[in-house]
Amino acid sequence: DEFQALKWAGAEPRQVKKVDLLSGSGGDYIYLAKARGADAVGTGDAKYNRALDSESVGIGLVDLGHYETEWPGVGRMAGLLGAELARLGHQAECLLLDQPCPWTYQK
Repeated sequence: DEFQALKWAGAEPRQVKKVDLLSGSGGDYIYLAKARGADAVGTGDAKYNRALDSESVGIGLVDLGHYETEWPGVGRMAGLLGAELARLGHQAECLLLDQPCPWTYQK
């Protein structure tokens, strides 16, 4: 799948060279990311106040969507968990629930 939109706040650099990525609500890490030399932080959820702060910090904050950043890893986690359970002698099946994105995007 591809992203339907890009939700950006804060500084818009001319060229993005380094992006720190965090799943979940990673907007609180804008200060650490800036100290690490990042031009932007991409996260699953960004709070309103952190979006405002990102401008003064001089870093971009990209809200990539909670579902969009976490769902791709769920399939990999199911495979890893299933393999580990099998290694431990369990006959467990890890099934993915088909959970569509609850958001509708309008262009």
